[in-house]
Amino acid sequence: MAKNCAPGLMKWWSAYERTNGQVLEHLSPYQTKVLYPFFNKPVSKVVHKITHNWEPFVAVGLFVFLSTQWESMFNANEAAEWP
Repeated sequence: MAKNCAPGLMKWWSAYERTNGQVLEHLSPYQTKVLYPFFNKPVSKVVHKITHNWEPFVAVGLFVFLSTQWESMFNANEAAEWP
């Protein structure tokens, strides 16, 4: 595989053999900002996720609220039947 690559990468790719039909993904040895896109503008990304996905948040919040109300009513009824 080292024959078909850029001269600057000849040493880098000399240890690898050609694979026919296999897709290989790798990081470039010259790539320096690997995690930068993940941590770039975290506040705006969180706001975007919440504003564009508010329906599940409302559904889960409603489910949790109704579950806790039902549990408190159930416990009150159970406690009333105790001697």
